[in-house]
Amino acid sequence: LLFFIVSIMLFQVSFSQKTKKSKINELEFCNYKILITNLKQLKFSKAEVYNFNCKSTNKDMPDYKLVDSNKMTATSAKKVCELTGKEKITLLKVLTNSKNYMSRIPESKGCYNPRMGFIFYNATNKIVGHFDICLECNQILFENFLNNYTCQLDFYEEGKKKFKSLCNYYKVGCCEK
Repeated sequence: LLFFIVSIMLFQVSFSQKTKKSKINELEFCNYKILITNLKQLKFSKAEVYNFNCKSTNKDMPDYKLVDSNKMTATSAKKVCELTGKEKITLLKVLTNSKNYMSRIPESKGCYNPRMGFIFYNATNKIVGHFDICLECNQILFENFLNNYTCQLDFYEEGKKKFKSLCNYYKVGCCEK
């Protein structure tokens, strides 16, 4: 009987961990393999780099992300540049590298102050997705509006190095955070 009770308790703990939500915007953390699949399926013809205000925090903007999902417009982040064809290919290689992302359900650190992000547009200049990066708590937020997919995930130090390299390459600012 004791074994049965302990088994039920372990199942409940395991189930509650799988459905753990982020404090950032109450999204469920996602699986990195599904993230990569959705990144590869994202059909876009234009990509732009954006810089968030270095002094803003998620307390200033509780739903702090690059694109307002309801209005499908960029938020108050500042556009840095539009990527060239080669830069788009390089960006996708970095974003779809499975070695960047954790395969476990992370603990939310409660910070999430993204400093850099990318907006993806289709041929008619409609936003089809965005990818936001917080270098302070090592989290990303990705939305693919074509697949109605949203993902929030932690990344490893290896991913942080690559994202920081992109940040410096595009001269986004706030890259040391």
